[in-house]
Amino acid sequence: IFMRRIKKSAGNPYAAANLVCAEWRTADNGQTVCVDGAQNLSSVTPMEYWYNPDQEAQANGEGTKVVKHGQFNANLFDASWTNPYDDARAHRGVLRGDDVYLAYDHTPNWAASRNAHDKYDLFLRRSFDGGATWTTDPAGTGEVCHTLLWKDYTNVTSEDEAEQKDTYEEVTCYEPGQYEPARNMSLLKNNKLTVIEPRLVAPPSTTAGSPYPEDVYNRDIYYVAFGTATNVPMAHGDDDEEATAVPVDLFYTFTRDRGQTYYKRLWDVNPDSDGTYAGEIVERWDYLARGDDAQGEAQIRMSPDGSKFYAVWNQEGPEGSDTWTRRIMPSAFPINLAPVP
Repeated sequence: IFMRRIKKSAGNPYAAANLVCAEWRTADNGQTVCVDGAQNLSSVTPMEYWYNPDQEAQANGEGTKVVKHGQFNANLFDASWTNPYDDARAHRGVLRGDDVYLAYDHTPNWAASRNAHDKYDLFLRRSFDGGATWTTDPAGTGEVCHTLLWKDYTNVTSEDEAEQKDTYEEVTCYEPGQYEPARNMSLLKNNKLTVIEPRLVAPPSTTAGSPYPEDVYNRDIYYVAFGTATNVPMAHGDDDEEATAVPVDLFYTFTRDRGQTYYKRLWDVNPDSDGTYAGEIVERWDYLARGDDAQGEAQIRMSPDGSKFYAVWNQEGPEGSDTWTRRIMPSAFPINLAPVP
């Protein structure tokens, strides 16, 4: 995912001359064009690899797999071919003055993802100076902590064996104004599901003259939503039959402090669950839609103050496909709380 910055100027702010550019050249048609000025916002640096011993028979392009990676300030200047293993797609952005928020799906292993041996997660980045730097909020309070999930590939001899291994967490915290890599928002723990259809939406501007308090604009708020889908391998030959990925569930969250913290709900995990947290109470993103039906393609909007959240999505079950809608009024907003008698 690449982004070009534009200088603040009078007149047309999107004129080519206002691009922040490291190198200009004259094209064949005589026009002056920028050839070095875009930032690579999704590139990562591989730090640990696993070499598939079965690559001749079943790798289908994934003989080398990145099992640990990092994202550093230097990655902003990577060319698209610097890291040949990763892939990013479906970017969504919000621009509010100098505040820039970017969401996108990313996998460290595009080849493995084609075979359902890796998956896409939802990542989010922030800038508070128009994209000049990508940091935590300089005006924020306290640390911002990121959780990363890894698998230990030591002595792993096959993808099937790797799938049986549990993930482990690595937490890194950042002070206000410190460089911040993209934050993994979805944190999928295995390759059974993959992230699809990220959504990143900020409130609309204030309605002039409105008497309603929910029409007072709050620029510190934005909402995030994403879907999951079954992770299935692609067909690689004429004899292969490609399975169809099916949307599963939809999730949402929101921030009231420019991405320092995000809303989570407490969730009682079924004690009969096969997962790591069976029988425990955990914090997690809230469901926008869930169940046996396929739910996807959500569109989200909210009131100017962010207190009222609206969503529509497509839902398909045995009886066919319909468009569903929800209105959510989170209790985190005082305006949504009933007055104390």
